[in-house]
Amino acid sequence: MQVIFKMKYDYTIPFTHVNESVAALCSLFQKHRYSPFLTDEHLNICSRVAKSNHLQDVYKKHVFKSYVEPEMCKIEESNTTVNYSYVPLRSLCLKYLSNGSVVKHLVNEQQSRLNSEPTVYQSALDGEALSARLKGKLKLELYLDDCNLAPAGHHGSSRQEHLFVYATFSDLPYHFRTQMKDIELIMMVNRKELKRFGSGGMLKLFERLKADLIELSTNGISISIGNQQLTVHLELSSIIGDNLAINEVLGYKLCFNNNAYVCRYCSAGGNLKRIADTIHSSEHIYPLVKNIPTNLNTEQLKDQFGIVNPFLLEGVPGLMRLNICPPDVVHDLAEGVIPKTLQLILRSLVKKSFISQKDVLSFVESYSYFYEGAPEVQASGTFDFKIKGKAIQVNLTFLSFQYVNIFLYRNSSFSSSFLSFCLAF
Repeated sequence: MQVIFKMKYDYTIPFTHVNESVAALCSLFQKHRYSPFLTDEHLNICSRVAKSNHLQDVYKKHVFKSYVEPEMCKIEESNTTVNYSYVPLRSLCLKYLSNGSVVKHLVNEQQSRLNSEPTVYQSALDGEALSARLKGKLKLELYLDDCNLAPAGHHGSSRQEHLFVYATFSDLPYHFRTQMKDIELIMMVNRKELKRFGSGGMLKLFERLKADLIELSTNGISISIGNQQLTVHLELSSIIGDNLAINEVLGYKLCFNNNAYVCRYCSAGGNLKRIADTIHSSEHIYPLVKNIPTNLNTEQLKDQFGIVNPFLLEGVPGLMRLNICPPDVVHDLAEGVIPKTLQLILRSLVKKSFISQKDVLSFVESYSYFYEGAPEVQASGTFDFKIKGKAIQVNLTFLSFQYVNIFLYRNSSFSSSFLSFCLAF
């Protein structure tokens, strides 16, 4: 039982799977009686716990000491109330600071020198600005994502969109912080309910998180190391998410069509999103934005930089729009570069008669590994294709390049250099 519940919380196994697994085990033990000490009463208790998510949470609090219980919080204004769950950052930090290797890493980092080769990027501390803000501090990473959930006991058709905020720490070894069990869900809210507050809903939602960041960045957390007291300060090193989530946090436009889009890194307009403009004309290379003037009015901020709302974490020491959110490489590639590259490859292959449009469409329809559903692939004209879909769908389409086997089988003169180009992606 303990192993099953531990796996549930470490790897976010669905409640129904836990229920079915425990029910099967109880039935097996009841049938074969592996132990004389295992009575029907014990099995009934196990079965009862397996059927109750609440009892499993209570069990976890008592058995797993590292569990940090979320608080149920409220946003209230003008007779409107929205509930959301939140894990206090102080409690989360104390959990990870109880790990001696994390503390040792922070102490060693405080005593280390800056990277002597500024042109070689080795960590998030490279560069004077980042090092001054993050060196020797507990570095928090946040990840935002939306997901549709159905209330317990309801059918999938009643799903509602929720915002999830996850957290981990850069100070954990890479192989640990990429494991599901070390990525903490620290905030969750129903999107539909949050919209009752209009455009100010996100500001209200992030007030508690913002206050915690300011307090822990300024005052830190005192921990004991032997006979000494060490004060560890928390810093938010980065916020990760898709472009929609990041723009929402930073206060940029949430519209990405060519007429409205403004790049948050160089302020280039949407008309430069076309490949021909960016590749063949050096006059369209824009310098990175290094600061945003404070004397601009609302319209100027919108037109020049695409800013339409306040930065949700404005006022947290050291944070600004330009130093907290790295590019969303996965989505930028999957929703732009990869589809266009794949279209180019397929067009060339069809044009050279290595394969037909019908074969490509047939392959996509028959490929069975799209766990998010197959992307929309349509024939366009005599040789071209149009590819649309979610980032994960497009990535899987590209990675499932079993087309190559068909090409080689049909035409032995298929260019090895072209094959290498395809596989390089």
